[in-house]
Amino acid sequence: MVSRPFDPHRLQQTAEDEFGFKSLVPLLQVHTNFLDCLVDKLASADHALCVNALHLINALMRDSVANGGETEWPKFISRLQELGVISGVEDLMHGDSLHEIAAPVLEFQNLMKILYARWRHILVDSEKTEHRRSLKELQVSSFPSNYRASQQGQLQEVRTPKQELTSQISILTSGNV
Repeated sequence: MVSRPFDPHRLQQTAEDEFGFKSLVPLLQVHTNFLDCLVDKLASADHALCVNALHLINALMRDSVANGGETEWPKFISRLQELGVISGVEDLMHGDSLHEIAAPVLEFQNLMKILYARWRHILVDSEKTEHRRSLKELQVSSFPSNYRASQQGQLQEVRTPKQELTSQISILTSGNV
């Protein structure tokens, strides 16, 4: 569906012969909810449906990186990330059916390693909103869960009500009132 073998006898490809990711780009623009539905299938209780959805996602990712050109594959991968494909695969990995979905999960991980290697060579431009957003997400995700950044860029510890209550009880029981 998304790929076909190379035919050495046909050296020129015509527009009608487009296949794989290039042929799906116009369809994805018309049917905007296709990727939403595909990523949602990763949370299905039917393990076969999860496996098939992940196989299709892997094939689309692989073909977009290989044949999508320099401008199309980053848009496609960003769209998948916005839809939560990484967290969907992570949920699959934490599920009880890992032995059934091991092959597509491992392929997804290998594809992500390839993407990270490609992204490593992209220069960061603080003028681009995508790059600023990515840097902000990286900064926020690097904080421990019980800390948050203040307006001045300093880290402040965030205490839950339970932690506050425990602290007050310990102060009262130690007699340091």
